[in-house]
Amino acid sequence: MPILKGIGGDFTLQSSKGYEVSLSDYQDKVVMLFFGYTNCPDICPTTIAHISQMIKTLTPEQRKRVQVLFISIDTDYDTPEHLNKYLEYFDPSFIGLVDEREKIDHVAKLYHAEYSKLANEK
Repeated sequence: MPILKGIGGDFTLQSSKGYEVSLSDYQDKVVMLFFGYTNCPDICPTTIAHISQMIKTLTPEQRKRVQVLFISIDTDYDTPEHLNKYLEYFDPSFIGLVDEREKIDHVAKLYHAEYSKLANEK
């Protein structure tokens, strides 16, 4: 994959594990960062399943050097508890991140990730 200059940056968000997580916490690891939501019917679970399968092909030593971070864009539905339960199905080492809408929007902007809510808001 190409390295894109000017994309990304450090951030701090609340994790599904019950503590704050900063990207800089994983300076010594390869971080696989994924934006999605647990109520997604197809793309999100399929992608997470592919990531999980790829992680399982690594040796234990290699796995120690990789961290998967799943940033939920659905701050209304995805609680830390729900997100943790969802991700544990794929791999207990995966960490979900969910926080206030403004913080998620800031991180999405850093990584040029775009999303929109299509359902009617009530």
